[in-house]
Amino acid sequence: MTSNEISDILLKEYYPKGRNYCTTNFTGCGLHECDVIMVTESYMVYEYEIKCSYQDFKADFKKQDKHNKLSGSYYKNPIVSPYKNIIHDEQWYLKHTGTTGIPNYFYYVSEPKVIPLEQVPEYAGLIHIIDNKPQIIKKAKKLHKYKCTFELISQICRNLTARMIYGCSFMNYKSTYALRIKNP
Repeated sequence: MTSNEISDILLKEYYPKGRNYCTTNFTGCGLHECDVIMVTESYMVYEYEIKCSYQDFKADFKKQDKHNKLSGSYYKNPIVSPYKNIIHDEQWYLKHTGTTGIPNYFYYVSEPKVIPLEQVPEYAGLIHIIDNKPQIIKKAKKLHKYKCTFELISQICRNLTARMIYGCSFMNYKSTYALRIKNP
């Protein structure tokens, strides 16, 4: 099963259940790239990290900044900006990016036997796709209580609009367009 097939299954399952703002391959608002991101009617953010192989799952942990944020260790020692003595903590991220830089809930998603349950971090949940349906194997813990802001929903809408107009994200379109101009 491909990553796109798994994305489609997640979107078709959860959109009708009140996860009204959804997109795939989203980067923005202080979040790392999300394979699938969904926002509920109560403005809780769910991120789904899709893994098609065990090697892909293990490679995900090379993104130390992402996993430090998800585990909570990132905000225990907030970063002080050398420029203006600004502390980059959860509140700073929420005010300036529209999120705390992490979702409220984080799930790994794969076919059965790809990700061993015992290797799923404490902060993450696990969903298996069984008979083209998502089955929660391990429920994700709530990582924080902050609701997403208008900025995140607006960014998701811009992402979807660019895909409708350009067939991809606007940044990908600009990069491709710039290459076409340089190399006609």
